[in-house]
Amino acid sequence: MIDNTGRVRIDDLKNAREVLEALGLKSTAEIVEDMEKDVESRKGISWSKMQAFLDTLENEAEKHSKTCKDTFETMEKILMTALGDSKATRAEFQKRALNAPAVNHHIDVLDGSLSTIHGQIQNTARSKYTKSIPLLLMFGHIVRWQVLEDFAKEWVGYWGKGLNEDLIKTGSELLLTIKYGIKTPKGLKADTKLYRNAIAHGHFKFVDEHHVKFWTRYKGKKQEIALLTSGDLLELYRMTEIRLRTMEAIARVLRAWGRHTS
Repeated sequence: MIDNTGRVRIDDLKNAREVLEALGLKSTAEIVEDMEKDVESRKGISWSKMQAFLDTLENEAEKHSKTCKDTFETMEKILMTALGDSKATRAEFQKRALNAPAVNHHIDVLDGSLSTIHGQIQNTARSKYTKSIPLLLMFGHIVRWQVLEDFAKEWVGYWGKGLNEDLIKTGSELLLTIKYGIKTPKGLKADTKLYRNAIAHGHFKFVDEHHVKFWTRYKGKKQEIALLTSGDLLELYRMTEIRLRTMEAIARVLRAWGRHTS
């Protein structure tokens, strides 16, 4: 039998594979499935297989979406910069992976808070939107963003060891920011946090059941930010989901490799 720590790492691989499959990253999921088989048969996960995972994920992420691609590139840059600046050997990389923080508590909070709402959103056709659906999407975005913030800060804080505080902060902000391509007043960001804050502070108003106005406070003055439709809110919700799930898959595979590297 494999000890409890090993079982956690096997679950990491299983969960990572399921996430990658759900994202449509089939080839990357197949590599993780091979890793699962190696661990189950008491073989180690080779460095070459870990490299194959990263290379395949990079290629598939680029084809999947900009959000998926940006997530991978940001996480890879944080890893390579931190490990490169600290001149870490592969053994030190393995040790860091072995002791990496667990992912489950972040995902459990997300699933526990949103499982019912997520099902309602996914099963509702856009043509049937009423005010209740944008409200569900806005609530869902707040919960997702909070989990994303907690996850990003923990992950960057751990893997960014060796970087100065400014670089660690920058890495966290990059993972928290998903550009939605909306023009906003100078000095403001058109990103997930901007809308999260507007929703959390009640800075929104329905124009009709399909369109919602948002605003924020900037230097003590009310500043309108772009109106969103129900479809825009759904897209923002999905982009945040892609960011979170891509981060989850990478974090889980790194942890598993640390425990079972050969």
